Amino acid sequence: YKLHNNFKRVIFMNIQKFIPTLVLSLPFILGILITKLGYPLIWDEAPYYSISTEFGDNYLPSIDELKSYNQFDSTPLSAIIFGVWGKIFGFDLWKLRVLSVLFGFGSILLFFVIAKSILKKYNSSVNPLHLSLILLLNPYFYVTSFLILSDSISIFFFMLSLFYYNKRNALLLGIFAGLAILTRQFYLFFPISIIIYLFFKKRSQLYTDSMFIGALLSIAMFLPLFYLWDWHLSPANPQAILGLPNAPSFSALNYHLAILAFYCIPLITLFRPHLSLKGIFYPLLLLPLFVIAPPLFDSPAHGILYFTIDAVLGPFKVIPLLALWYVGIIILFHLNKFQYYKWDKVFLISILIFSLMMPVYSWISDKYLLAILPLLLISLAIQLKKIDIRLILSGILSLVILTGIYAYLLFFKMIN
Repeated sequence: YKLHNNFKRVIFMNIQKFIPTLVLSLPFILGILITKLGYPLIWDEAPYYSISTEFGDNYLPSIDELKSYNQFDSTPLSAIIFGVWGKIFGFDLWKLRVLSVLFGFGSILLFFVIAKSILKKYNSSVNPLHLSLILLLNPYFYVTSFLILSDSISIFFFMLSLFYYNKRNALLLGIFAGLAILTRQFYLFFPISIIIYLFFKKRSQLYTDSMFIGALLSIAMFLPLFYLWDWHLSPANPQAILGLPNAPSFSALNYHLAILAFYCIPLITLFRPHLSLKGIFYPLLLLPLFVIAPPLFDSPAHGILYFTIDAVLGPFKVIPLLALWYVGIIILFHLNKFQYYKWDKVFLISILIFSLMMPVYSWISDKYLLAILPLLLISLAIQLKKIDIRLILSGILSLVILTGIYAYLLFFKMIN
């Protein structure tokens, strides 16, 4: 009888281990079954598809092709990977999209493992599966996992760099952070954040710290392209300083703060008892920044949030944007007051640096928040000792509805 009970317990424990993988795989399976991955080229897929087939002619691009690469304001590794995959398996659209799905699924599994480790370390009550669903059901994370774009590949490499940073493996941290940068150069924020943290934390021992060497390795991997592009970060804007496409824009920064708040709503609602009067009042002192540079743009193509409130509210869209901006300021204010340890200070620096990078990036969109959303979700979750599961689940449900609407418009109505 005891042997039978032990056997049942072992079976149950093994089944439990596979539950997160099964749950996280269901949205991907559902997306494949509904779309068959056979829809026409959407969004920026057309130029990515074109350059991927060009690179795939000889498996790898030549030095001249890399030097003249100016299709996008991003680094070319994703197009190279799609090119190699297409050369091996064929360049049918569905075959290339399968690769994106694999990278997207791999990314969310890595996030679950990372979140589980960190949340356990800090005794957080947040279930890592719930946190993973909040990330997975972000409209841009989910949708770009079905498109021939750089996003799912860059996030996958970034997740691997986070995983090995948590494991204190400097070599693999450097390699995978470097690959993330070679896919999207704004991931430079991560090694730079590590270097800044170590500089202030252990300046006298900086050059002997393995994490410092790993961070330098990731930056060094970008240097050949930096040299080929005449010391420009972006090949698409050779006329600009360092290839940066935009002059700093406070409007872009203010919009970034608004979307930062919007996509963290499932967790933010749990912080109501933790807010002090000072924590609510001090951010109001920054209100003139919003008044001087409101996040209002000529084009509505700045992400699903802007697109939706512009379509529904028109000139009154500034009201919800102001409310979200204010919540975003409160988040940053309170993140700085949380009990941070070594790992989490790098998170905070990364969030701040990335927020400062966005005003000079080439495009203003909700999508780019994906780069720091994993850090932001974990940073918020480790502070929660008691949670209301109903709020978490309602937040996840709202993301399901939002993502479903966006996916329907994009895949079936071809709204770009």
